[in-house]
Amino acid sequence: MGNVTTMPQKERVFVIEDNHKYVELITRALISDYNVSCTDSAEKGLEVCKAFLPNIILLDINLTGNQSGIDLLKSIKGDETLAHLPVLIMSGISSSQIISDSLEYGANDYLVKPFDIKHLTYKMKNLLAISEYAKRKKVDVTTISDAQQIKPKHNLIKQIEDLDDEAILKSKMSNLVDLSKRLGISQSTINRAIQKNLGMSPNNFLVKRRLEKAKLLVISSQWKQVGEIAHEMGFATSSYFCNCFKKHFGCSPSEMRAR
Repeated sequence: MGNVTTMPQKERVFVIEDNHKYVELITRALISDYNVSCTDSAEKGLEVCKAFLPNIILLDINLTGNQSGIDLLKSIKGDETLAHLPVLIMSGISSSQIISDSLEYGANDYLVKPFDIKHLTYKMKNLLAISEYAKRKKVDVTTISDAQQIKPKHNLIKQIEDLDDEAILKSKMSNLVDLSKRLGISQSTINRAIQKNLGMSPNNFLVKRRLEKAKLLVISSQWKQVGEIAHEMGFATSSYFCNCFKKHFGCSPSEMRAR
């Protein structure tokens, strides 16, 4: 008897969109490579999301019914069983405030209509790649033996990381002075906590975690320019970013991408 070949399971895409033109456009573009499910309202969205368990969510802001896409986004990111799912907002609203609000409430990316369908598929692939990488890293941690379990993260370190992530969303670089003001504690206290728990200076810690995030984008976002990644991570210039990247990883962003 010959070997039985198991076809890989398609990744699941949940489209929440009330514009039938876009539903048809997106479905036609994705159906050969993905398992696609669609609905047109936020009220249905949360229920279907829990049943369908998608790998990624494509979400419009203006939907039928009494709830908006932003309302649904908050519900998804507030549900511990769904919060890890990447959400890509696609909307005809180009307001800077709405885009900022969407990102603040947990959206992973934002695409303004009308858009090139290729841009949608590229952004999807990038988010799925990062999600898969994060999933593998989580598995790596959970397979460590009990004797090697990582200690719970120091609460102050977690607060600093959260503030730094907020800064990254605004393409700004965090610094010790700003962290001290926002946390309401002295710079020396922050410095001691990072030195004691991580064995490095606050500046090195902040740069290191941004470089790790940048590495994911370099690897997964093949269509994103290095200068664009440097800006998103808050580095003042591309040359400074590349120098830090090469010092940390032993190769430039372009060399890592080429590998």
